[in-house]
Amino acid sequence: MIISKEQKTSEFRQAWINTLRDDISKFIGQVDSVTKLVLINKTSKDKEKTSSAIILGSTEMREVQLKINLLINPKEYKHQDLVALLNAITENITTQTNNNENIVDLTTLSQKILKKEWDRVKDGEPIFKISKWIFGLTTVWILVYAIYKLLSS
Repeated sequence: MIISKEQKTSEFRQAWINTLRDDISKFIGQVDSVTKLVLINKTSKDKEKTSSAIILGSTEMREVQLKINLLINPKEYKHQDLVALLNAITENITTQTNNNENIVDLTTLSQKILKKEWDRVKDGEPIFKISKWIFGLTTVWILVYAIYKLLSS
């Protein structure tokens, strides 16, 4: 039962990792797209068309950002830093500030978060690790006790 639950939890955690990775990459792609559209809009003669594309791209970017916010744990410090970076990047687009450094920071932080979670999947959930130790120690204790009883009879 414990092994079955552990496997299911690991499957869910792996799916979460994949979703978070996909959404962060979508967010970065949308940031790049919207940033380029803002630059094009500055010199465009058809501002209505480029403005519509900016609004659409910004909406999609914001949706992905909100999805990432819903996926993360707001109690973990690295996750809080991730949210702060997402907000800074979004704010920089509206103020037309360069986001290159923030994108690099977002990528690096995301890799750290995803690596930590992958290690968690690989190592197993804490309850599973504890159960393995208890089972192992109990098995050894029973074997030692059985040998002691056999030798003492």
